[in-house]
Amino acid sequence: MIRLGLYIFSALLVSGIFQQREPENTFSLKNTDYFTIDQFRNIYQVRFDQLKKLDKDGQTVFEYSNPLLGSIHSLSALDPLKLLLFYKDQAQITTLDNRLNESTAIKLIDMGLNDVQLVSQSDQDNVWVYDQATDRLYRINLNNASLSNKSLNITQLTGLENKPLQLESTYERVFLNVPEKGILVFDATGSLLQTVATKGVEHFAVSNENLYYLKNDTIQALNLKKNLMLKPKWKADKGASFTIAAGRLYILDQGKLSVFSLNS
Repeated sequence: MIRLGLYIFSALLVSGIFQQREPENTFSLKNTDYFTIDQFRNIYQVRFDQLKKLDKDGQTVFEYSNPLLGSIHSLSALDPLKLLLFYKDQAQITTLDNRLNESTAIKLIDMGLNDVQLVSQSDQDNVWVYDQATDRLYRINLNNASLSNKSLNITQLTGLENKPLQLESTYERVFLNVPEKGILVFDATGSLLQTVATKGVEHFAVSNENLYYLKNDTIQALNLKKNLMLKPKWKADKGASFTIAAGRLYILDQGKLSVFSLNS
């Protein structure tokens, strides 16, 4: 296991003084519990059991709701043709097509997972989940509702009791935010690769080799491959959330969604 210490030497970074970039676009996105963006820059807005799909200009194109399942806990749009909804209270994963029509449903309890807290889609056919009862990550194949890989016990890996706050995954890696320890990075088999040793992260996102995370009202960035801190360029209040898609950073702060180019 490789431990990555994050040390900040730049006076600009320490003082928090830097020039904030101007957004290329902004939208009003009030009354939002959760949001995400797909590769075509469509916006998905969740409020309780309601899901809206908006185009890149903020216009609603489709809506979905299933009150019988309760509130939507999270949503993944990694594959816009197979959206993934997680109903935590019902321990169920539901997939939707690009018009928000229901496709499949997986009952996690039927798979022996009784306390799933976090879900993240890794590719078209697989998702990773974190189960609090067993304190492990599990990889689930959506086509046959089977378990294919799992991690070791997270408490054993970290050496302390924990309650992970966020799970994100790509085709090759899985990222678990354990605020008391840092962000744990696993490979596609569930083996721990490294620990990004920054504690108290409120929210994070991954794009290519860069890890972006919200801490101290600033979205900071680390290049995982080079173990290099990048100069921060965005401010976000405590409680803000953000995601990255199609080369853009989307920050939701107090009902306003701001869109920044990562390349400018």
